[in-house]
Amino acid sequence: MLFAQEQILIYHPGKCAGTTIEQLFLRALRQTNLARLLSEPSFNKANDQNLKPWWLEDRLRFMVGFLARRYAVQGVGGIYLQHADIYASLAIHGRELIDSLYKVAFVRNPFPRILSAFFYNSWDRKTTFRDFVLTRLESCRNLNHPFSLGHFGEIHRYTHLDGSLYVNFLGKLENIASDVDRLSREIGIPLDLARERKHARTASSKIYRHYSEAYDEQMVEMMHRLYQKDLEYFDYQFQREMSFHPRDRDEQTMAS
Repeated sequence: MLFAQEQILIYHPGKCAGTTIEQLFLRALRQTNLARLLSEPSFNKANDQNLKPWWLEDRLRFMVGFLARRYAVQGVGGIYLQHADIYASLAIHGRELIDSLYKVAFVRNPFPRILSAFFYNSWDRKTTFRDFVLTRLESCRNLNHPFSLGHFGEIHRYTHLDGSLYVNFLGKLENIASDVDRLSREIGIPLDLARERKHARTASSKIYRHYSEAYDEQMVEMMHRLYQKDLEYFDYQFQREMSFHPRDRDEQTMAS
């Protein structure tokens, strides 16, 4: 999400508290939220006059996060702006503009992130989590579809460029309260996390007491192969706090 007047760009990898961060900025800078935003013609009241149909259509597309198929970035024909990564933003806006912005991104440990994305995208209705990680995840991660890239792609695409950290502020979901406070002080904008709804419990957190219950050693090995750079760049690792305990009936039969 781009706030042009404030020169702030928020990168939003899926399932990393990005919606919460965007809500904080919308409330602080526009006295609104994502739901109300959809009913407004623009972020800026100065743009409310003499709206042309084509301009209003483009603005509405921007507001809901979807950009028509006018851009192709690394083989992806349509860019979902809410989850546009660094490469997409450079292709759309150009290096000079993006370089000039204050860029923000929040990241998350890949192990609970992928588990959360699995349930969020209703994959549990089609297969077990174990089967998904071992046989489907790699194709989803590389699928030529912006939504799959946003939820299952590597997070470093939103934070690093050519192997170097590109964003100005890097926060972690695991430290969201302290990192939001730090971000607020750095940019001089009062971001009040307490005013937002508490981070919703996802389906996975209702099923598993700890993400490690969902992973056996073969799955952990696969995750390390697929998300090696994310684990290294952000200093994450798999923590075995609970033994493998699949909550799916077919998985339980296999594990017994």
